[in-house]
Amino acid sequence: MRKWAAGITDTVASGVPAEAVHLGVPVVAAPFWSTALGTQPAVGRAVETLRGQGVRVVFTEGEPHLPKRGDGAGFGWGEA
Repeated sequence: MRKWAAGITDTVASGVPAEAVHLGVPVVAAPFWSTALGTQPAVGRAVETLRGQGVRVVFTEGEPHLPKRGDGAGFGWGEA
């Protein structure tokens, strides 16, 4: 998300949503990161930057998760 928020779209995964939101396509981002990463100031700024561009950033139950405790299989896709 930090690269996306900074306008660095060097992969399809970041380029497509970065363009889509500015073409009027609704974009939702549901981050999957640890509390350790989430405490870095750049992460919070990235979330606010993306929200300011119209991206809906949502956190599912259990996110952010404790370091090395993320349950990728149990991620809240339906919730997102």
